[in-house]
Amino acid sequence: MPRCDCPAAATGVVRASLLPDINLRPIIDLLFRRPQMYIVAAARGLEDEPLEAVLSLDGSEVDVSAALQPLPTATYLWTLDPVDGGMGGGTSGKVSWQPSQPSKVRMPGVAPGLYRLTVAVEGGESEGSQAWALLSSPAQYPADTKEFRQAVEITQSWGERVDTSGKRALLRATLRSLADRDAGK
Repeated sequence: MPRCDCPAAATGVVRASLLPDINLRPIIDLLFRRPQMYIVAAARGLEDEPLEAVLSLDGSEVDVSAALQPLPTATYLWTLDPVDGGMGGGTSGKVSWQPSQPSKVRMPGVAPGLYRLTVAVEGGESEGSQAWALLSSPAQYPADTKEFRQAVEITQSWGERVDTSGKRALLRATLRSLADRDAGK
């Protein structure tokens, strides 16, 4: 894959941010170093897809509602697997989702970190759709949510100039950057 040596472009993107609280430099660096890591493949699962999100991990409970916002009311099967495959095996379960309602699920043994969340309609024929989710401790959750919300606002400001895959790649790199910071990397 061709490599882009574009420090001027990256600097321009960082300077172009109208949201002074978010530092885009580490996010852009992640995208330039390993772009294939953040690319979103064409979806073959649900018509509406879950969203990349920061989710609060309180003990063994996770409120998954931020990731499920665009999905219609239904019972969904979910799986959660570490993006890096490191932090042990994944976990799975079922959630009865109603938009605009909190949806807490039990995820025993899950630690804060970056995960791949896959959801599929229970009893449906879909193979499921994925989004990345950063599970944050109660202490880290407000800061992570604030920075991620700013990244979402940046991608929304792009309008139709950038496709959904490009926007999701930036959001995934943002989640990676937050996960690395939270882990002290």
